[in-house]
Amino acid sequence: AFTEARNGKLLQYEATYVNAFGKIITILFNLKPLFDDEGSVIAIIAEGRPIQDIADARKRLQQKNEELQQFATLASHDLKEPLRMVKSFMQLLKKNYAPKLDDKANKYIDFAVDGAERMTVFIKDLLAYSNTGSDEIPKENVDTQLLVDDIVAMQKAVLQEKHARIMYENLPTIVAHKTPLALVLQNLINNAVKYQPSNSKPVISITAQETKENWQFAIKDNGIGIEEQYLIKIFDLFKRLHNNAEYSGTGMGLATCKKIIQQHGGNIWATSKVGEGSTFYFTFIKPTF
Repeated sequence: AFTEARNGKLLQYEATYVNAFGKIITILFNLKPLFDDEGSVIAIIAEGRPIQDIADARKRLQQKNEELQQFATLASHDLKEPLRMVKSFMQLLKKNYAPKLDDKANKYIDFAVDGAERMTVFIKDLLAYSNTGSDEIPKENVDTQLLVDDIVAMQKAVLQEKHARIMYENLPTIVAHKTPLALVLQNLINNAVKYQPSNSKPVISITAQETKENWQFAIKDNGIGIEEQYLIKIFDLFKRLHNNAEYSGTGMGLATCKKIIQQHGGNIWATSKVGEGSTFYFTFIKPTF
């Protein structure tokens, strides 16, 4: 390390030691070269400070990530099996009773089969993403218009039940991780449909605006709205503004959206008026080549 520093390189590295009491100590070292007017190294400033608390926290975080990956594996297996059963029994129902059912009933069966197939693919992609890690999966060109098409198709039964209208067109192709982006869009669309006054018909618009540095998406609804003092808190983990008797949920959706957007280098925020609706914004940085 000193040899590299003597050649003008600023170095930072960690080393682990055992002190006189047998305790493990992690030290963060910095080697900073000083130069004369001609650019030659004339001295090296060496600094070391203990960071065992940071190293311990990092280890605990790694263990938690491993536990979450194991949970994701188990959960995905447990979810795929009932989806397979739903699909199989729906197909058997149509095969054996289609002549006795009207067109609407057969259409509902097709919705259920299609939804189970899409959800199975989604769970498979989500599992691959969680097991591999976002840093190891390359980003790809994602056509957000087609992505919203898929989400709307997957939610078709709920949207029809709620008489929801979703408007979007000419959405861009961006560079992102596809599965997490789908999670963000699906979460925000579902919230826009869910948080509505009784007997209202959801009207949702999805737009995207290009700036010099990023794409800014906006998902606007005509729902119940959010009081101004809660517009920041809604993105906190397990933060819910309503109980399950009013609107079901876990309080994890928006926190997950925030994490995904920040992992892509973007931001997410909301504006709202109580009784008039909300607009959720999020940005994706445009790649530089």
